[in-house]
Amino acid sequence: MDASEQPILPDTVFLPASDSQRMGAFVVDLIVTLMLAVLLPLVGRIVAAIYLIERDALPFLHGQSVGKRVFHLQAVHLDGAPLTHEYLNALRRNGTLILPPVSWIVEIVAILISPAQKRLGDRLAHTRVIEADPVPIYIPLPIRMNERLAKTRIYPWLISALGHIGVYFIEPYRPNTYLEEKTAEVTEVTPAAENLPADPAPAVAPEQPAPAEPQG
Repeated sequence: MDASEQPILPDTVFLPASDSQRMGAFVVDLIVTLMLAVLLPLVGRIVAAIYLIERDALPFLHGQSVGKRVFHLQAVHLDGAPLTHEYLNALRRNGTLILPPVSWIVEIVAILISPAQKRLGDRLAHTRVIEADPVPIYIPLPIRMNERLAKTRIYPWLISALGHIGVYFIEPYRPNTYLEEKTAEVTEVTPAAENLPADPAPAVAPEQPAPAEPQG
């Protein structure tokens, strides 16, 4: 079972999200929805509608929408289990938002007057929103792109911002570099042949003079 799909134990203390956090997260998700609708040709509106409705169940986001990641929130069941892969529950929860702006105003009022800070979608799907750190997402980045980004001024800011929402860029596996590193390690352990002390020459016994022949 994936770490993002493990239910939280019942004795875990849940910190409910504040009204300002939830509204801020919704504004970010709304911006993402509008960007998808504008930037993607032909299918942009369809993708945007799917994201707006199913954003709390998307597996590649580990059950946390982009807005909830920014504000460190998560929509969960009453027992603390995330909504990952639960598309029907996400439809029940977010289907009340498909008639803007009337439905949005009704949901905001519902949050403000509810003692448990639940909107109508939360009541239909039996969910709530709690504070939760984003589950890490690791994205392999092409080596050349990673090197180019590292040379730009926005790289530290980009890494910090993405790290805040749990998104990390990693370099893909590079076999040549791996072999070079291993070769360097072996070279460090084994001294070079030129630095080894020369073997002493074998001792040679002195030649014995031949015995003199008798004269007669």
